[in-house]
Amino acid sequence: KKDLHQGKRCFIVGTGTSLNDIDMSLLDNEITIGVNLILLKKDFIPNYLVVADTSVVRKHYNTIFNSKMGDGHYVSGPGSTCASLDLDIKAYPNIYQLTHKETSGIFIDHIDDERENLLKTDQYYIDPNFKHFTSYGASTIDNLAIPLAVYLGFKEIYLLGCDGGWDHFYKDNYKSGKREWI
Repeated sequence: KKDLHQGKRCFIVGTGTSLNDIDMSLLDNEITIGVNLILLKKDFIPNYLVVADTSVVRKHYNTIFNSKMGDGHYVSGPGSTCASLDLDIKAYPNIYQLTHKETSGIFIDHIDDERENLLKTDQYYIDPNFKHFTSYGASTIDNLAIPLAVYLGFKEIYLLGCDGGWDHFYKDNYKSGKREWI
């Protein structure tokens, strides 16, 4: 519901390795939006879980959609892969799905030749009715979590575990560096 949390604060929790250094119990009384495979974090369950990368959903469906979320809410959309998702709405009635609306051409040539700068940032799209979203090759945080927080009316939005890199708290193999466009 639009402006459900008007004027409150929320924490968007990514899956970066910095989460290994955070006492997650500090978020127990906060409103949180988790991303993708955050449920692998044994000591944390978000109020909202956003997933936009359909390849992640297909590969880890039972990790993302399971009883651990309880009364929490899922928000999903066919992310940068632009493929549709077949979600079990009867098993998880608390799923809200957006549709992908790519009419701006923002996804085409969205990173410069050196893969250092994001182009067309003035065309970033947030649907005020939160029915559609566009991805411009960034991340679930940019494309779905932040727009959800804005739609829900949060005045303060904090990011945790949004490291801008390729590494995740749940993996032992690391890829050095940051994502080129971050």
